[in-house]
Amino acid sequence: MLKTDNIVSSRQFLIARVLSWLVIVVLSLRYFQIQIIEHEIYRLKSNTNRIRKVTKNAPRGLILDRKGEILVDNYPVYVLTAIPGEMSNKNKQFKLIADYIESDSIVIQSNYNKYYRGRFVPTRLVKDMNFLQLVNLEENKLDLEGVYYDQIPERFFPNGARAPHLFGYVKEVDRSIRKNLKSKDLYELGDLVGWSGLEKQYESFLRGSRGTYFYEVDASGREVGSATELSDTRPSPGGNIQTTIDLELQMVCEKLMVDKKGVILVGEPLTGGILAAVSSPDYPPDFFTGLITESDWNNIRANPDKPLINRYIQGNYI
Repeated sequence: MLKTDNIVSSRQFLIARVLSWLVIVVLSLRYFQIQIIEHEIYRLKSNTNRIRKVTKNAPRGLILDRKGEILVDNYPVYVLTAIPGEMSNKNKQFKLIADYIESDSIVIQSNYNKYYRGRFVPTRLVKDMNFLQLVNLEENKLDLEGVYYDQIPERFFPNGARAPHLFGYVKEVDRSIRKNLKSKDLYELGDLVGWSGLEKQYESFLRGSRGTYFYEVDASGREVGSATELSDTRPSPGGNIQTTIDLELQMVCEKLMVDKKGVILVGEPLTGGILAAVSSPDYPPDFFTGLITESDWNNIRANPDKPLINRYIQGNYI
């Protein structure tokens, strides 16, 4: 049996042994750091990839007249959203969506840029879709990876009272609006915020609180079920406010001011409560609800009767 001389010196063997143990110690320490010390950090990162958080807007509170009749209510509308991280080719899909719902892909791209918050956070693409548009999308959903639709509440006026200067209107929160809000942490992109009138004055009361739902997703980002270890929170509707307005009297005063310019304010002498308030000419109370076309906006701004002026407080009278 042939033997070869050991050409490794005892010093070299010692160095190799020390280096081996040093590598083992470093790996062990790193393993301890990841598994024990930084366990919570990596657990949260893992859950971020594994669990999708979906928020649900709460219905705003109702605005009622003195007898409890509804002046401002909520109505469900459909919105189209996308999970950016699940979309394979955004530009191609935007064009497909535009074809299916007969819209403009540039508008869809603009909405995407406006409401984008992260790769796995739903981003709003289209609002106020009708049933036919939903059917077209559902028939072609295999071509639209990462694209979903949902319902959100939107303001509407069931009893025909106009009074847009009194009720005010709400706006969707986008990046520029959220940046200027005092309580920006209470709002996410796409939420509604009172912007004028009663909607603004009683925003904290009407707003309500959004719901939160958690879903498990696979490696491709597809939902596979609820995340049972996390508790869902149902949306809590906002509070109702009851005004001193009398709906019947309000309707009579509005008819009196058709095609006229001026103001009617009817008050109750003993309490000072306003029973009817009309600023004429005005604009439809749902004008700022949903999508406003550029032509509609330009027309109302160029109207010589200036319907946007709130004549209760901005008119000059002798």
